[in-house]
Amino acid sequence: MVEHLGQQLAALIEDLRTVAAPDAVEAQIESVTAEAAAQVAAATARTSRAEQAQRQANAERLEADAAASEASDLAEQQHTTLAVTQHELGGAGHTLSTR
Repeated sequence: MVEHLGQQLAALIEDLRTVAAPDAVEAQIESVTAEAAAQVAAATARTSRAEQAQRQANAERLEADAAASEASDLAEQQHTTLAVTQHELGGAGHTLSTR
């Protein structure tokens, strides 16, 4: 307990010295302000990168959706062509068997 009070007293004395020295207070304020500005700049850069990644992901999703739609349409066309061809071949086989 006494040790804890001694540490608190030392910290308070240091704070009083800082308050008594306006230049030290100003330097601390400038240091904290600069650190805060650096953190804001880093956060802004991260936000910008995240927004760019989101735009890129959206563009890639749209491309994938378009490719999937195109592939689906092509598959449907191929299925229709196959059905017509099978029908024609079935009719041709019937014609050949009746001759």
